[in-house]
Amino acid sequence: MRAGGSIGSFRGEDSFSSDPLQQARSYSYKTKINELFIDFEYNFLNYKPLPKAKNWTPYIFGGIGLCKFNNDVIRTGGVVTYPLGIGVKYEIKRPWSIGLEYGTRFTRNDYLDGLGDLTFGNSVTKTSQGNPALSDSYTYIALTVSYTFYKIVCP
Repeated sequence: MRAGGSIGSFRGEDSFSSDPLQQARSYSYKTKINELFIDFEYNFLNYKPLPKAKNWTPYIFGGIGLCKFNNDVIRTGGVVTYPLGIGVKYEIKRPWSIGLEYGTRFTRNDYLDGLGDLTFGNSVTKTSQGNPALSDSYTYIALTVSYTFYKIVCP
């Protein structure tokens, strides 16, 4: 089990799309996001708590998180995310590890790109609309630094 936090941003521009409707829409956005999460991690190799062991392992993870984000259209907090991904970690100096991780954050929200159901109305054309039937998600690659609690001493 692990807990963590992340701070980041992402952006999108229709001008880079090969879809003619997205090019006609000519929409762009930038979203800043902060998140706290709890994951369950499964290590494929034996990540032993031994002093001289060279610990490394590939792993998978899944969990739940809570994020706050803002873009040009909306600022919101308390959005639930569902992290899922894979990675590899290496213990550089006990109890510190570094890792490389590839993951996706799924949401039940359609506002990460600013094109939620707020875009539907009389003043908006069909090319400027998003798809409210689909929730937003984002994929990332991260370099991680972690601290492992091998033994917690109870008083």
